[in-house]
Amino acid sequence: MSAEKNDETKFEANNYAKVDIIKNYGWGIRHLQIACMTLNLMCLIIARASMGIAVLAMSNTQQKNTTDIEVYDWDKNTQSLILSSFFWGYVVMQIPSGILAKKFGGKPILLMSILSNALVCVLVPTLAAWGDWKLVCAARIVMGLTQACLFSSTQTLLGQWLPANERTTYTGIVYGGIQCGTIIAMPLCGYLAETSMGWKLIFYVISGILLVDLAIWHFFGANCPREHRWISGEERKYIEAGLNVSGSKYPTPWKHILRSKPVWALLAPQCGFLISFVFLFVDMPTYLEKGLGISLKNSALLSALPYVGMWFGNSFSAYLCEKIYNRGLLNLTACRKIFQSISLFGIAIALVVLSFLGPENKTFAVAALIACMTMHGFSTAGFVVSIIIINSLS
Repeated sequence: MSAEKNDETKFEANNYAKVDIIKNYGWGIRHLQIACMTLNLMCLIIARASMGIAVLAMSNTQQKNTTDIEVYDWDKNTQSLILSSFFWGYVVMQIPSGILAKKFGGKPILLMSILSNALVCVLVPTLAAWGDWKLVCAARIVMGLTQACLFSSTQTLLGQWLPANERTTYTGIVYGGIQCGTIIAMPLCGYLAETSMGWKLIFYVISGILLVDLAIWHFFGANCPREHRWISGEERKYIEAGLNVSGSKYPTPWKHILRSKPVWALLAPQCGFLISFVFLFVDMPTYLEKGLGISLKNSALLSALPYVGMWFGNSFSAYLCEKIYNRGLLNLTACRKIFQSISLFGIAIALVVLSFLGPENKTFAVAALIACMTMHGFSTAGFVVSIIIINSLS
């Protein structure tokens, strides 16, 4: 097991040696891919996060007699069903989406995801009028099914485009699209909900954003360096020197995967991260409005602030971790464990503090939310990059 434990470190060290043979290549097509992947994450997260604000506007019965905007009598349980329904579809397609991304590459899978979400978003107002909350839930399930590929496809692409010496920093930048998308979505949806078209405009605008992203990804994206028509031979050589590009394909060793201690070691922190992240992602706008008594427009704006903290934690941890490793201060395993531990212990402490704060402590509650999401960002230098390294080996 000691050899298995050190596989990741040995792989990184060998690839650093390969990259050193080639002069460091500056700006190139791989940076264009990083920008496109970041935009994909940003736009799909905007579509995902929008319902947190939209469902509050759609069920704001106080507007029934003051505007012509259609409003539904959805109680808290119905709102929770709508918000959670996305993840019903999301969980079903996790493993299949990873298999599809490996077989066909990340580009076509993401194209289908972006197109599907654009079509669903533009149909939500009509579906709500036809079938009330039941068809809205169905729409969210479809969005979850088609967005399940987002991270598996992105990780596959990162494993094909990033040499070892750039992997941690640029992974942090790409996954910063999650926070940027949420930062944009919350205040944008709050603003759109206040217009004369009300909550319907949220879905129409998001559909338009996704269609623009679809065109950009179709034109500029590629599965790997050898498939991009604009990449230079020198940059392709630089990238592939830092990758495991033997070209051989092997069947997925499911038995060994399920018995692998490193796989379970990565699964444990990811579960802890996602349980807390999804909890806050889904219910933060409701908590701010109903729990702390902040207006819909202001709660939408405040919901974005914790994700600014997460973006900072994401970028800072990725940059700091790579610097520590590149200077030989700690080995790769130690770096991953330290940053993952900072993340999970920090999240736990912030959530405990948050449980003692009520409406009379609005400022401290928002500060605790920001601290909690900042600690979420530190996981980028932990399990997130480790999964990408395993992806690049397969």
